Amino acid sequence: RADNVNSSVPLNTFIKIKRFINSSTLFGDLYEDLYQIKSQVINQRNLYNKKLKILLYEKPSLIVVINDQRDLILLNIAKNIGILSVCMCSSVIASVKHYAIKNKIQSLPNHNKHWKLFIMKLLAPESILSFNKKLILMLNPIEVISYLINGFKFTMPGKRGSIADFVTATSIHEKTVMLKQGVSSSKIHLNGDNCNDALYNIKKKKNKIRKDLSFRLGISVNEITVLIGVPQVAGLNKKALENHKNSMENVLKTLLGFDPRLKIIAKVHPK
Repeated sequence: RADNVNSSVPLNTFIKIKRFINSSTLFGDLYEDLYQIKSQVINQRNLYNKKLKILLYEKPSLIVVINDQRDLILLNIAKNIGILSVCMCSSVIASVKHYAIKNKIQSLPNHNKHWKLFIMKLLAPESILSFNKKLILMLNPIEVISYLINGFKFTMPGKRGSIADFVTATSIHEKTVMLKQGVSSSKIHLNGDNCNDALYNIKKKKNKIRKDLSFRLGISVNEITVLIGVPQVAGLNKKALENHKNSMENVLKTLLGFDPRLKIIAKVHPK
């Protein structure tokens, strides 16, 4: 009987510790964050190896990207294996409000997010901005920690072109903005804006284009036609897609409420 009592003590202690851990949100949050970091590190390594295999097979002389944040891993590979890279991007970035809404879950202070603020102050202090008396993380701490573990260079929103070997600027103003963002002058090359050339050519042919579109879409002179520009949906999560869908439905219902005979044409974004 004494043996049974003694053997049950460690078991009871273990059960109490387990119950305490399960009831504590701190341990739960910490475990969840560590699990996410581990998963992110593995995903980044797998993506790196997959793209590295392709580049070693293709052996390109130059890599051109339009967003060095989205193609961050590709640019890291290019650096490591000696392939030149060019970032053809704009210095214009979204407002702080945009990042505040996008990264709403990262708004600080929060009861279980203080460690993220501490980590980001050490690793990427420029990623912390103030908005409506709250601190907004413009980068995901989980991704930043994973980049550092994997030894990948990363860049801040608003410092595009800092990782690539060269970056293009569409105007003197664009170059000035990039210089203020810390991009080296030797990396910036003025090349103008190809969109301006395209718009100029379209303007010269606008009457022909209008006539061809009217014929192809069956638009008569007496009809009222509304053109809707559909924004990019690539990269949106499920909730964002649902919000996008609801917004479009509301716009269409409002327009058709004026006149159900309206002809509505949607210009869909390539992505």
